[in-house]
Amino acid sequence: ILFGRTGTSQVQRLMAEADRIAAGDLAHPISIQRNDELMALGNAMEHMRAELQNLTADLENQMAERTQALQASESRFRLLISSISDYIYEVNLDSNGRWTTSYLSPNITLVTGYPHQEFLQDHRFWRSRVHPDDDAVITRQSRAFAQGENSISEFRFFHADGRTIWLRDSGRVEHNPETGETTVYGVVSDITERKLAEQQLADQKRLFENLLVVAQATTGHATLEETLNSILDVSIM
Repeated sequence: ILFGRTGTSQVQRLMAEADRIAAGDLAHPISIQRNDELMALGNAMEHMRAELQNLTADLENQMAERTQALQASESRFRLLISSISDYIYEVNLDSNGRWTTSYLSPNITLVTGYPHQEFLQDHRFWRSRVHPDDDAVITRQSRAFAQGENSISEFRFFHADGRTIWLRDSGRVEHNPETGETTVYGVVSDITERKLAEQQLADQKRLFENLLVVAQATTGHATLEETLNSILDVSIM
């Protein structure tokens, strides 16, 4: 009877240890004080527990290393994004024709003056800041993206400080035939200074052409070369 009770208690202990292992508790070694098949079973369970414990530790170390590497990569990415003056975005078009924003860099605040959250909370806000005369430009670009075409557009935008600025949106399209989704990766730049310089050159060219018309009428010369030579002769005298 004593032997039977002892064997029963050892079996119950093994069952308890098995339940502990199944629950993920691998910290407690298994030891059976018998010299028979029950002890061999206990030793096998202890070997399995030790192997599982080592495997779990290795997996935890790998996960920690990968998490650390991912955090470092994300940190470098944020540093890179914050070092440029443009802002980038990622938008998705699903098979039902719905656009959603997957990513919008915080630099949109530097470019437009509006809080980053303003654009994330209301997808219509960005479109409402586009100059009404350039609304058709945005419509054409959105249609091009939906058709799987890369697109570059230039348009006016109402800055938060009251200025009207010029933006350049360059988008690259990737289509997933399996899901039917279209993803657009874009970069938006402030090109206001370039546009102002172009306008100044155009104004100067137009002024020069008008002056030449007046000079031709005054000197009576028919060609541009004759008119310029006449003006140079007068200036030299």
